[in-house]
Amino acid sequence: MGRRSVLGDGARRAARRLALFFAFLALLSAVALRRAPPQRQPYIAAALLAGAVLAPVAWWIPWHRPPNESTA
Repeated sequence: MGRRSVLGDGARRAARRLALFFAFLALLSAVALRRAPPQRQPYIAAALLAGAVLAPVAWWIPWHRPPNESTA
């Protein structure tokens, strides 16, 4: 019996790695936001928001292809 990964296989695994990347982006942005000068904080906050929104979206949307029903 093969080992199953929490991240899944194939396209789902790649998508979940991308989700982890976005979560890491949000984490690093949160750290940077505390140390950034005030004129840069809106840009870092935008990166934080993007990472926080895109991480769960990338994790949960279906990344499989539907079966090909065409007979061509």
